[in-house]
Amino acid sequence: MREAITYFISPESNDLPDQIKQLLIILWQQYQATEDHYKALTLQLKELVTQSESCKRLMKLEGVSYYT
Repeated sequence: MREAITYFISPESNDLPDQIKQLLIILWQQYQATEDHYKALTLQLKELVTQSESCKRLMKLEGVSYYT
């Protein structure tokens, strides 16, 4: 997906009208920002879990993890 998006929004690509390309660029930037926020929050969650003894015990249970 990343390759396709970066191809379609590249200046060399003429496959899409400019208006669509501009919208796609905005959506791609929003996606990347959301992904960055998700990674930061996941890291923060992991750090919080390692500081709590009860969280550490919960993480040892089968089926319990950082990810959903």
